[in-house]
Amino acid sequence: MIPTLPAPGCDDPCNPGPGCPLPPPECGGGSGETLDKKKPAGKITVWDSNLGMEVPVKRTRVVARRWFKIDVVYTNDQGEFKCNKRFVNKVNILVKFLNNNITIHGLRTPRLWQMWFPIKKGIGIYSGNLSNISYRFNQNTLEPHSRTNRNWWAAQTMNSQVEFNEMAAANNIGGLPSFLRILLTGWANARGAGSAPMNGHRNPQIVPPPWINYFVLNPAHTGFASTLNWLYNGILIRKTDMTIGYDKNLQSDQVKSLIYHEMAHAAHYNKVGDNWWNELVNAETYEITRFGLNGAQSPYGIGDDGEMSGRIALAESWAEHIGRVMTDTKYGITSSAQYN
Repeated sequence: MIPTLPAPGCDDPCNPGPGCPLPPPECGGGSGETLDKKKPAGKITVWDSNLGMEVPVKRTRVVARRWFKIDVVYTNDQGEFKCNKRFVNKVNILVKFLNNNITIHGLRTPRLWQMWFPIKKGIGIYSGNLSNISYRFNQNTLEPHSRTNRNWWAAQTMNSQVEFNEMAAANNIGGLPSFLRILLTGWANARGAGSAPMNGHRNPQIVPPPWINYFVLNPAHTGFASTLNWLYNGILIRKTDMTIGYDKNLQSDQVKSLIYHEMAHAAHYNKVGDNWWNELVNAETYEITRFGLNGAQSPYGIGDDGEMSGRIALAESWAEHIGRVMTDTKYGITSSAQYN
């Protein structure tokens, strides 16, 4: 019997669903009220390369800080935020890519300790009138590996979590688990690809070395055996639910299609549970081992491995279908001719 796992939790925290607590005062917006010029407020957006316009970054943490005074708020679905504390002098504003249901980490340099903390971006130090702060995350097509490009992917990933659950509910399919830990990596062997091992949810959290080499860190990128050993045994990898290889130039709809695909895997896991997913991770790891890190058939194989091939075909065809349907729903005629 396939278990029914817990329903998705309450999105953090400004747009709760039925049965969730009412929004707390720190939620963004303002709704036309007179703003205190000493209370930081404004809007956070991300550039959408298909729509040719900036769109709001939704339900994302904003931190205002000066010395020991700190205020933590969240953007609403219009990307707006409004702090509660007054800052008479200068204030540092940071965006952190997390909320109660998703946290996004990054692997961009050999400084692996950075993976322990959610990706953040200091958007500026402000003074004077603090009520009209604005910041836009932009794509860097010249340097896909750059921090700027990673942050652009992170902002779109935050939005994708909201959009996926909304479209899943509209189509009467399962939503995402209550919390996702996502790793954006610039060192993956599979650039512009993703995985959803669901390590933070499934038991046991087996993370085979070939999977790490393919989806997280290609051994060709480093000569440090200790780095790979740290990853093999590191608790962060054992808690990672999804990986996204951001080190590739893609349009916004291609990014969304990739992320929707991986989130469809996460929703699939939420239905089938640990045993089924353990077998899927093992099957795709086997195909990576069989065909090699640079093999054209990795990690899906060629369909000749019996039950393993059937499991891969089912999971991947479902995720690909959902990813493309949601991308078409989101972008319509502005979609790229090819998603990947």
